[in-house]
Amino acid sequence: VVADAISMGVGDALSTKSENEYILAERAREVWEFESNPEGEKEEMVDLYVSKGLPREDAVGIIDIMAKHHDFFINIMMAEELELQVPDEDDNPWIDGAVTFASFVFFGTIPLLAYAVFYNTQLYVHEQFIIACVLTACTLFGLGVTKSQFTKQPWLTAGLEVLCLGGAVAALAYLVGWFISSVIMGGSAGAGSLH
Repeated sequence: VVADAISMGVGDALSTKSENEYILAERAREVWEFESNPEGEKEEMVDLYVSKGLPREDAVGIIDIMAKHHDFFINIMMAEELELQVPDEDDNPWIDGAVTFASFVFFGTIPLLAYAVFYNTQLYVHEQFIIACVLTACTLFGLGVTKSQFTKQPWLTAGLEVLCLGGAVAALAYLVGWFISSVIMGGSAGAGSLH
């Protein structure tokens, strides 16, 4: 779990960092284009607004006002023309990575609790597996309910959505593991673990 969490956290941080670097490079290009040819850039934005249904005269007036505020206009161009959101100056990809790491450790540990808590009991492995499945289902549903607080989705819909999607992914992963263990390796790897 920890190894996967580190991998996921670093991957998330590097992905966000790369995306931010790309967006800032595009913004630098837009700044250069605006400084080199302000009228051409303004005309592009006018055409864009006209294509979205605004009368040309109104579009020209709006763009003229926005273009007086250089940084504001560049950011609007990024959002409207390139559909890129300029990251805030205080955005830190490594914080995103740390959140991913912590979430992965927390949620990834819950299914293992069945094996850790009931390790010295008389429960069979398949009984511990059923407990792990129930804990996982409860966790997925709870995660969906938590998500609904941010997405304004109905809590039941969000909970069932995450439960079904997460359950399908878990079932697929289990089937792949079973297939490798039972079919490809002839059952030798998994046979002993069921006793």
